Amino acid sequence: MKNNVFIYDSTASNVEFSTDLVNNAMVLTCKKVSATFISNDFNYHYAPLLNASGVLEVDLNTIKIAIGLGFGTQILADGREVPLVSG
Repeated sequence: MKNNVFIYDSTASNVEFSTDLVNNAMVLTCKKVSATFISNDFNYHYAPLLNASGVLEVDLNTIKIAIGLGFGTQILADGREVPLVSG
């Protein structure tokens, strides 16, 4: 597949903010993500009997994505304690 495009579309009203106390993290969750994937040069070949080529377009409408960021501290080699953000 060549010449691919991925278009993401979502509104801020679908994003929820929550906390994960066990991991000392904040979590952003988007429950209704819309996206479109387009391949302008699609070619699929399976055995001598099946060969497909053309344009491929996939609409994604019911994806749930959650991203979490954990917070803590770390000690550097010189002994300083600095903030740590982990994903």
